[in-house]
Amino acid sequence: MPIVTDEGFQADDWARAGETLSWRAGMIVPLDVAGCALDAIGDKGTIGIEIASGEEIDQALSYGPRVDLIAVRFEKFADGRFFSLGRRLRDAGFTGRLRAVGPLLPDQYAFARSCGFDEAEISGAHAAKKTEPQWRTAAESIGVSYQSGYSHAAQKTILEMRRAARRGTSAPFPSDDQLAVWEEVMAALDLPGRLSFFRSRIEGRIVFTTGFGLEDQAVVHAILTEGLDIDLVTLDTGRLFPETYDVWAATEKRYGVRITAIYPDQDELAALVAHQGINGFYESVEARKACCQARKVEPLNRALFGSAGWVTGIRADQSKNRNAMRFIEADRARGVVKSNPLLDWSRSETEAYAAEQGIVLNPLHEKGFASIGCAPCTRAIEPGEHERAGRWWWEEENKKECGLHTS
Repeated sequence: MPIVTDEGFQADDWARAGETLSWRAGMIVPLDVAGCALDAIGDKGTIGIEIASGEEIDQALSYGPRVDLIAVRFEKFADGRFFSLGRRLRDAGFTGRLRAVGPLLPDQYAFARSCGFDEAEISGAHAAKKTEPQWRTAAESIGVSYQSGYSHAAQKTILEMRRAARRGTSAPFPSDDQLAVWEEVMAALDLPGRLSFFRSRIEGRIVFTTGFGLEDQAVVHAILTEGLDIDLVTLDTGRLFPETYDVWAATEKRYGVRITAIYPDQDELAALVAHQGINGFYESVEARKACCQARKVEPLNRALFGSAGWVTGIRADQSKNRNAMRFIEADRARGVVKSNPLLDWSRSETEAYAAEQGIVLNPLHEKGFASIGCAPCTRAIEPGEHERAGRWWWEEENKKECGLHTS
């Protein structure tokens, strides 16, 4: 089968165990027989090992420098977990060749390269679907790595690009065609994979704005456990539930981080309250939107100022407006590329992920508060009500948004 490298298609210089009757150096063997193979060749050379899950990493690394290649089998290109195995192997100190094996697409090969892989092994039939120049172009298209040592020396790391962004430099805004390609790739990945891919494609600072609800806590967990260079920011409106502040503190304690708080402009907020009263937002939709503008929208614009990317915890089934959104889209009004990595998740899927990962959640969720915002504007929902029915419940259902996710 052909080997894809940055130079194009290459002949495989490694043999497969099934192609010979005896063990020898320069052969890729299944992990469960690696010990036997090494015993058979003695000190005559090194072997390659094939793995298919994160649980096998420690055993593969236990053979030390006698393993010169690790092949990670991708059973299907839609499973983004395998990309993170490359990062884990590099983080654990593996310096040999990393090979991705399976039905990768050219753009995913480029992403795999940024995760620490050196090459890909694909079937002849799969290689025939894309020309060799297309694979080379994809290899050249990746312009960012997670950390130094994962890419060519001429390529900048995320940290270097972030520093450049803070000096006032910026990359061109991606075209609609680029966004469409990225959308297709992101749709095939899991949550960590989507966040990692978005980080790899955006030059400059990326911000995730959290309100500490179910979805946001899932995204925060994925960002921090993957070690991604994405800033965590929250908009403290001054009217949050006490429970929300408790979750904020518990999240910082668990992950050992500080989440940056952005507050309303003091003068603007004072003028708002002087005009409409402390709870004037109940009087009309216009008054409520004016409150959201002062307490949320204007602070968000400051939070995103100078950033290149914005991550949200939006799900498509939360409202009609959100159902029209995409995994990755242009927010040209704010000058950022926006990513919605949970877009196709259901609430039950998000709850299952949170339970599996042991994520800290707001106790108000257990009291019927499906969607949690400012305390005066949020109530528990009744059985059968839509999960966002408790937000601004005194208004009509048609497109109830605060202005953060509307253009």
